[in-house]
Amino acid sequence: MPCAICGSTRRGLVTKWGDVVCDGHSHFEFCHWCLRPVGTGHGFCRMCSKSTRRGRSFDDLRQRTLEWCTRTIGDHSLSTVPVFLVSEPALNSLVYGMTQWQTDGFFVQSNVSLFDGLPEVSLMSTLVHEYAHIVLFCDPLDFTFSPLGDELSKEECEGFCELMAYQFLGEEMGSEGARVQRRLLENGNLTYSDGLKMMLRRWSTTKDLPRLISDLTGRPIRRPDSSGRKSRPPVAMPVIPKDTIVKIGNTRVPIDWRDGWTREPLPKTPSPVTREPIDWRHT
Repeated sequence: MPCAICGSTRRGLVTKWGDVVCDGHSHFEFCHWCLRPVGTGHGFCRMCSKSTRRGRSFDDLRQRTLEWCTRTIGDHSLSTVPVFLVSEPALNSLVYGMTQWQTDGFFVQSNVSLFDGLPEVSLMSTLVHEYAHIVLFCDPLDFTFSPLGDELSKEECEGFCELMAYQFLGEEMGSEGARVQRRLLENGNLTYSDGLKMMLRRWSTTKDLPRLISDLTGRPIRRPDSSGRKSRPPVAMPVIPKDTIVKIGNTRVPIDWRDGWTREPLPKTPSPVTREPIDWRHT
């Protein structure tokens, strides 16, 4: 097998992920995204560098994630959630995925921002992760607020979102997806890696993702159509007047550029309540 860095067929070592590095490289690193060996100081392998969507449309990639969501969780209106590709500084320099949302206690308005320097595989899996946050705090079909989903622990919340990304990578991305799956399982941030492993255990008992979503959110089980197609048209994202907002939240995933994958969520910061909070016992 040729060297993953230079293509040489000289003898060398084999990494734990099965890549060969010839003895001409006494020092090397791993690609931030796919774990291929790269020369010191490179950070990204050539394959990942070439697959970024900087300055280009990613509609085809977004459509692929939406179709997978339809086949996996059933009808949804995620296509009406605004998604933006933005430069690193616009996401606070260390963030490559962010979901912002607000609710009036009845409906949720949200949007997603993604770092435009992500390779295609990571861009899609990150988008699935962000969509999963929306699935937890509201019904993705009509955007009605799900208070139980919003009350999950960080480990439960991020673990479920990583589970969605993990499933997408395994079903849609082939060998490249398998590389990123390994990275998810070995994430140095235990909120994510332990949360993923916990959710994998819960999912493995039934292998029923719609049931798991119901267990986490308290919503009735909604299953995909047997044809894998939408049976109901998407609902427009609601617009919530500022004077009725009772909660604002965001989910941010900072990058630790030392290893390229360490994630740590920023805490949700509640906004000042502009009206009396809703008593859920009477609604």
